[in-house]
Amino acid sequence: ADTTIFLGLPKTGFFIEDGWSCVGKLRFVNFGLDLDYIQHANTDFVLLSKENEAPLLPRIHRSRHKYSAGYVVGLSGSKLYSGAPILSGWSCLRSGAGIVRIFHPEDAVLAHQPYELIKEAYKEGEEDRILKTMNTASSVFMGPGTGTQAYTKRLLLRACRELDVPCVLDADALNIIAAEKNAKLP
Repeated sequence: ADTTIFLGLPKTGFFIEDGWSCVGKLRFVNFGLDLDYIQHANTDFVLLSKENEAPLLPRIHRSRHKYSAGYVVGLSGSKLYSGAPILSGWSCLRSGAGIVRIFHPEDAVLAHQPYELIKEAYKEGEEDRILKTMNTASSVFMGPGTGTQAYTKRLLLRACRELDVPCVLDADALNIIAAEKNAKLP
């Protein structure tokens, strides 16, 4: 469908299994139900929209600069997967981070990627430098495109033990932690 009209509230079936592939742009139609009932409905899901997302985002001050907008450090990428750190880093910038630094193995080629991202290659033995930098960030992400090779596994598990900042674990970081019985979550 190009457009799907819903009465009152969107239906759960729109969003489960293949439902989302079948509905179009959602359009609310008031069929006479008092809006007070809709506002107090006990729901299992919340449909995000510009109207209900905007209050959740931090207010951007006109005098803000990159150093006051948040510093994100990523541990991401590998020789085979150079797109994942770029997508992750770009997402951080698009959501409001002021500075994004991505640590990637030296055999991952990221030089031709967006200038706005700070791309820093690392090699085995530089764990202390990486972890020190990660702990100066506002937040960290680890895992997109890292692969699960032995060195990456050791670095990621150590980072999980030693990080003192909010962290998002994704992709291969989740695979590494799932395979490790005593992994500590940051």
